[in-house]
Formats: sequence, structure tokens, C-alpha cells
Amino acid sequence: MKKYLVVLLLALGLSNFSLAQTVTIGLVSGHSPAFLWVDLLRTTFRQEVEARLVGSGIRVEWREFFGGALAPVGGELDALGGGLAQVGVVPTLFNLNRLPIYGLTYFTPFGSGDPSLVAEAVAAVQSKTPAFRETLVRNGVVPLGGGFTLDSYQLMTTFSVRQFADLRGKRICAPGPAVTWLEGTGAVGVAGNLATYYQDLSTGACQGVIVFPTGALPARLHEVAKNVVLVDFGAQFAGLLGANNRWFEAQPEPLKRALLAGAEKYAAEYARISRERASGALAEMERRGATLIRVGDDFKRRWAFTMPNIAERWANELNRQGAPGTQVLSNYMTELRNRKAPLVRQWDR
Repeated sequence: MKKYLVVLLLALGLSNFSLAQTVTIGLVSGHSPAFLWVDLLRTTFRQEVEARLVGSGIRVEWREFFGGALAPVGGELDALGGGLAQVGVVPTLFNLNRLPIYGLTYFTPFGSGDPSLVAEAVAAVQSKTPAFRETLVRNGVVPLGGGFTLDSYQLMTTFSVRQFADLRGKRICAPGPAVTWLEGTGAVGVAGNLATYYQDLSTGACQGVIVFPTGALPARLHEVAKNVVLVDFGAQFAGLLGANNRWFEAQPEPLKRALLAGAEKYAAEYARISRERASGALAEMERRGATLIRVGDDFKRRWAFTMPNIAERWANELNRQGAPGTQVLSNYMTELRNRKAPLVRQWDR
């Protein structure tokens, strides 16, 4: 009798095993795991997805394509939309030619430096505006969530900045739309990103970079640009997690729910760690030899009002494309005002 029981249990076990489904998921990011938004993709996101799948009969086999292994920075949208990877980071700031509505915070600089406040304001606007989701889906990607907001951008330079005129004639590298922040300053904007900044500064391709401290520290930018000018451009919504649309729609419901839950946990963990690290990154760069230069409110106000109204220009272009640009801009600025965010310039007025 015991023999037959053992045989029956083995048979049941083998039957359950045969019914288990293995799903291969390629994770993509052009940046390396040295940066928080990638590190949490391979840790927090994966762990939460796996935890949610316990007992579902679904097993995930992960494949990681980071640091340009499959796509360069900004190439993730094509990698996901084309099915080369299934899930990954979509750095919206580097895809604004195709995802222009996601430029919202980058065209309203000198806002709040609090990443959590900005993230809340952006989420509130997105919840009322279907165009955010629609623009991603048109590119073959479904947003999972996991939006991440970078700590307040600053200016790091190889030259000393004590007055506004010191910027004139200098080449400043900036990511995506942040190049527009240099309009009217007399500085020359050069496109760049964290993957290129160290070399750009080392070779003299640029003499300064616009960057956020929690990204500057792991990139070791303080080694080649020792002046950290605390301009406080504000925290910026920079990207989110997405999945190939067709692949996602074909997955079983338990996996879909697990991926969405993983993205939610990812966003919460990113916000928590980012808050903890932001001030520490500046202090650590100073400890390693950087000089923190604190400019006054007059300096910031002059910079903000020297620029043309890039927010209005951005909104008008969205209007021409059939998107609610003016409404999105107004809603976002209202969300910031409602949260008592300190605003150097009211971009919608």
C-alpha cells in the first residue's frame, strides 16, 4: 500500500511540474546597474514579481541586458517596441521626439527639488490625461508604472562660477531637453548623458554638465568637474518601466498582475532610497574633493527669466500635434502650487 502511495505522489508531483510554465523575460536598460533605476530593476522589481507568482505555476527566467548590451541609452524604446526585450526602463527624457508629452517637468525647470512631490504632481496629471499612455502604446510599449523622479539637477563645472556672466561662452553638456535650460545664458548647450559625461569632461568636449547628485556620484564626475554649483533646477520625472505591448497582452493574468505589482514596488523603493541619498551624494562628493558653490536666489531668478518660455513653446507644439499641451502644462503647475512647491517662475502665466 505504501508503495502505491509513493508512486501516486510522484505521479502527482510530475504532473504538477509538467503543468508549470516558464516565461523568459529580457530586461533592458542602456545604463548600467551602477545607477539606482537599473539596480532596482534587477533586485526589487524581480523579487516582487517572483513573490507575486508563488503558487501560480509560472516561473520566470530572467535575462539582463544592461549597460548598452542590447540598446544604448535612449534605445530602450526601440528594443521594447521591437520585441528584442520584454520589459525595461524607458528613459522618457531621451525619447521626447516620440514621447513629447513626457517632457513635462523638463520644460518647467526651477520647480520643486523634492522628488516625491514632483512624482505625485506628475502622477496626478497622468491620471487625468490618457495621452500619456496612448503615446507609449503607439510605440509598441505598454506602461507598467514604476515612474521614477530624479533628485534636483545641479551644474558641475571645470571652472568656477560666482556670477551669471561666468557661463558665457562655456560648453555645457546636458541631457535631452535640459539643453534648452541654457538658452539665453550665453553658454553653449551640448547633448550628453551620464554614459558620456566623464569622457566629455576629461577631453574638454564640455566644461560643465547639468546633472543630478545621485547620478553624478556613482559616475565619479567630481573627479573631472570639481565645482558643484547649486543652481537647483528641480527634481525631474525621467522615466518609467514598460513592456512590449503584444508580449504583455499575450501573458497570463497572474504574470500581468505580478509585473504591475513589481513596477509599483520599484517606484516606491526608488522614491525612498532617492530621498535618503540625495543630500548624502552632495556631502560625499564634497568629502572627495568637490567644492559646493551656493548661488543666491537672484542668480537663480536671473537664470530662470533669461530663458525664453520653453514651457509655453513645448505646450504649443503638443497642441499642434493634437495633444492637450496647454491643459497638461496648466494642470501640472496647478498641482505644484496646490502642494506649495517653491516656484521661481510660473511657466503657465
